[in-house]
Amino acid sequence: MVNTLSLYKPLLHGLIKLAVVRAQAVEIEPGTVINFWLPNETTTKNRPAVVFLHGFGFDGILTWQFQVLALAKKYAVYVPDFLFFGDSITDKTERSPAFQAECMAKGLRKLGVEKYTLVGLSCGGMVGFMMAEMFPNLVESMVITCSVMALTESTTRADLIRDIILDGDPPRLIIIWADIIKDFEESDASQIVGLSLPGARAFISREGEMVNTLSLYKPLLHGLMKLAGVRPQAVEIEPGTVINFWLPNETTAKNRPAVVFLHGFGFDGILTWQFQVLALAKKYAVYVPDFLFFGDSITDKTERSPAFQAECMAKGLGKLGVEKCTLVGLSYGGMVGFKMAQMFPNLVESMVITCSVMALTESITRAGQQRIGFSSWSEYLIPETVKGVKKLLDIAFYKLPWVPDFVYKDILEALYFDHRKERHELLEALIVKDKDFTVPHFTQRIHLLWGGDDIIFDMEEVRDLIELLEGKATLHCIERAGHVVELERPFVYNRQLKNILASLYVEGQEN
Repeated sequence: MVNTLSLYKPLLHGLIKLAVVRAQAVEIEPGTVINFWLPNETTTKNRPAVVFLHGFGFDGILTWQFQVLALAKKYAVYVPDFLFFGDSITDKTERSPAFQAECMAKGLRKLGVEKYTLVGLSCGGMVGFMMAEMFPNLVESMVITCSVMALTESTTRADLIRDIILDGDPPRLIIIWADIIKDFEESDASQIVGLSLPGARAFISREGEMVNTLSLYKPLLHGLMKLAGVRPQAVEIEPGTVINFWLPNETTAKNRPAVVFLHGFGFDGILTWQFQVLALAKKYAVYVPDFLFFGDSITDKTERSPAFQAECMAKGLGKLGVEKCTLVGLSYGGMVGFKMAQMFPNLVESMVITCSVMALTESITRAGQQRIGFSSWSEYLIPETVKGVKKLLDIAFYKLPWVPDFVYKDILEALYFDHRKERHELLEALIVKDKDFTVPHFTQRIHLLWGGDDIIFDMEEVRDLIELLEGKATLHCIERAGHVVELERPFVYNRQLKNILASLYVEGQEN
């Protein structure tokens, strides 16, 4: 699977650029280059300069991403990477904070920054103090977060006074501390404030709860989707029933084939199909709805059947002016997709089905639950614990990458705490008695794009599905991929999907 941070960083960089902040390499001297994130030239005029100095854990833009997004409209924001972080490098042997400080100051001068406020975290605070000492005419004020003046053998007042002396009038200083920080205790903040620094003030944060990582990721993803020309819109199907769609801008939807992505039971639409939207939005009119009780889609009706979901999707697309489309459905989305093709054959011209079945019959249910080791679909698909989320993803992936436990906890809280009762009801309504299932006649062209190592709906289920479709479906298999193949091997999946769509459409016209 693709490294998650390698996928996240381009999303972040795209959103930061949307906030009118761009990356630029600045040569300090031959062999020494500092990477800066800086404002566009047109936005720097008459704005106070604020320079963010990161700590030792992450590079600049990963550390300060939320502050940049919050401040870029009002301030000229600069975020350098220290040497040997991000894209900053030197062939010199010097490693001192003074050398880092000198490189930062020289880089800012080359960028035309003459006066600024420094915001420094941990290691960045130490370099910031060094910059204030060495370049007092540049550093007008400082905001120091969870740091010390210098990393002495002890952080007693005597050591701090002995090792660091600020020449002339010290800058205005604000210190922000968190009460859960273990490396530097609250007393360190008090000591710095007590060092005869006129006007220095300390603020101690008592809010120790970390923000949910998925709740942080989703706004970044949504921002990038808008940058790609796709935006969210709530569509009222009828009073009390609203479907959230991600859809193309009106100007880009004209004369482009419509492709509708239907998600599975694990994530909402845009989380499921994020990589496919980014790959296809330039050529196709891409629509990504959230099913009822996922994302921002809701109803006050008691109906929970796949047919009702299909009806809501079709009505929503009709309200958006979509007359013909290709459906791409994953798992639960594939089942709803089959129902849409049966109920609305004039709307659905073709389908791409991924790791799904025509209907979740009792016999398919028994076989599938035996393969994954669960007694019910609800037990598997609506986890109650971190262990349950781990198990869900471990089964869904061919090879699940390692992630820390707090990420699983965040997924549990962000995706599986809401609408639990309604989702149980959706799964109950999904199962069809064997004696009640009849195979519809489909007129659409159907392609099956499968994860070759899916154990939920394995290759035996694929063969059964092809037989039900009377051999009319074309199978495309991606090896070393499980049930969520579109997330696990997105580049291979996208390449196959593009080829399928190209075979269906020629210059916007379906074959």
